[in-house]
This record gives sequence, structure tokens and C-alpha cells, in this order.
Amino acid sequence: MPTTDRRAQKTRQALTDALLRLLKDTAWEDISIQQLCAEANCGRTTFYAHHPHKDSLLMAAMHTWRDSMLSQAAAPETRREPFAYLTPLVNHMTEQRAVFRSVMGRRGSGPVEREFRALVLQLLQATPPCAPHTPPAPDWDLTARFIAGGWVDLMKWWVETPSPVPSPTLMARMRQLAHNAMQPPAPG
Repeated sequence: MPTTDRRAQKTRQALTDALLRLLKDTAWEDISIQQLCAEANCGRTTFYAHHPHKDSLLMAAMHTWRDSMLSQAAAPETRREPFAYLTPLVNHMTEQRAVFRSVMGRRGSGPVEREFRALVLQLLQATPPCAPHTPPAPDWDLTARFIAGGWVDLMKWWVETPSPVPSPTLMARMRQLAHNAMQPPAPG
């Protein structure tokens, strides 16, 4: 790989790391490009060479994380247990609670929430909770959208609540609610 590619990668990583550090103490809308550049030790011109605006930096970071989550969800050992990706998803949210609060909480960004909801939906669609070699239910897309919306709202509530339920309780409840949503409708 050429030197310029490595430098560009280092710069993009420095900007992403700076963003994550700033998000721990600062709401998303309060972070300026100048703050990002100072934290990443780069100039504005360098920032704009990589991202047209700060939303682009956040979306790039989310896409990297999404790709990692999707590859974990596709692993054979993960596909055996329904909703196995929920554990790393909630663990990451727990570890990065301040960051999640900043970008998804009351003062968060609508585009970020939409992107996160899309990530959760992609995880659900990539690994339908059914037996191997069994097609998902015909209305799986409808059900997956319902579950994704509920999960994202629960996660938003969890990061905003000063004394939330413990994360294992949250995960157990999320799994239970998802299983309930997958039950066939009552005849009638």
C-alpha cells in the first residue's frame, strides 16, 4: 500500500478517535470542525480533504462499526443463536454510553438515529432467527422493522435514563419482546 494511503488512513483514524473522545463530554451539535481538528492534531484543510462536513465523519465511523457488526453477525457461531449479535451491540452501547447519549439521546442527530435504526434492521435481516436452511417467515421484513424500531427506542431510553436497568436485564427483555413479536397472529 502506498505511503499516502497509510497517511490518509492514519488521518481518518485520528479524526474518528478525536470524534469519539469529544462525544464523551460534548453533545454532537456542539462539536465544531475546529474542535475536531484540534483534537486530531490536523488542519481544517486536512479535515475537508477527507470529509465534506462533520456528519460525514460520524457516518463514516458508524459505517465502519456497522461493517464490523455485520461480519460478526454473519459468523457461523453467531448464526446458531437467535439474536446473538444483540450481546455485542448492547455491550458496545454500554461501553460507549456517553457517546450514544450524545448522538442518539434527546440532543442527538436525526440522521444518526436513522442510520443506527438501519444498522439494527440490517442485523435482523442478515440473520433471521430461524432454524438453519429454513426460510424466514413471509412477513419477516415487517416484523424485523417492528423489532428494530422497538430495540432502538429501548436503547435510546436506556442511555438517557440516569439509573437504567442493568444491561443483561435490558438484553433479556429485548430478546423476549422480539420473540413475542415473532409469534404468529392469533386466528380471527
